[in-house]
Amino acid sequence: MRKFWRRRVVTMGYNDLGVDLLVDKKRLRRHLSMAQRRVAEYFLGEEVARLLRATNANLVLDVGANVGQFALGLRQSGYRGRIASFEPVAAPFKRLRAVANRDVQWSVHNYALGDEDGTAEIHQVPGTMSSMLPASEFGRQWSDRLREQTPETIQVRRLESVLDEVSGSLDPVRAYLKMDTQGFDLRVFEGAGAALDRVVAMQSESRVSPSTRACRGCRNSGQCTRMRGLKQSVSTRSAVTLRPCERSSSIS
Repeated sequence: MRKFWRRRVVTMGYNDLGVDLLVDKKRLRRHLSMAQRRVAEYFLGEEVARLLRATNANLVLDVGANVGQFALGLRQSGYRGRIASFEPVAAPFKRLRAVANRDVQWSVHNYALGDEDGTAEIHQVPGTMSSMLPASEFGRQWSDRLREQTPETIQVRRLESVLDEVSGSLDPVRAYLKMDTQGFDLRVFEGAGAALDRVVAMQSESRVSPSTRACRGCRNSGQCTRMRGLKQSVSTRSAVTLRPCERSSSIS
């Protein structure tokens, strides 16, 4: 049985914000980094849920799905619309398919999205992480796992060429584009082409110090986003992450 008498209620921000945390300060000090990450993930999930409601999104494009963590979080936050998850690597895709098999509104696709159709080599590391780009010197110093990469040949498609297929009978399509591809997000964006006209909001991850070589960092991602008339906000952890951003015309 947990000893709740050790915990204290901590009010975040002003008293009328309505957000309180129940904190065990002793344990928090021992696991501060993990606690910060979990709190950030919770509020990011709430922001995504808000955007899905505000934009009336009816399709989530989960690019870089891994084993389905993001999509499962959407279901836990109350989203019941269609999800299309894209994971090109065989091992995590097998787990992803098993999880999504119980959800008729969730389709999974064993290929990557990029700026052209074809095949490519992806770099796997121990665990569930992978990247289309090889590890940078910073990345190898940051994580021992990035020194142990195994190549795998995968299929790559452009979002513009597959959107009709994955959206099924939805009309109109109001898509939320989530990208988490370890440095490949801008290629995904460039491959969207005319499909961007049916994207009402998007989410991308960009690092200040790239962990992969040839990674186009947040400056270039920001420039590309602004070129398309999208707004962006930034949340900082150990790396800069672009929070969900919405078309300027979507929400007043």
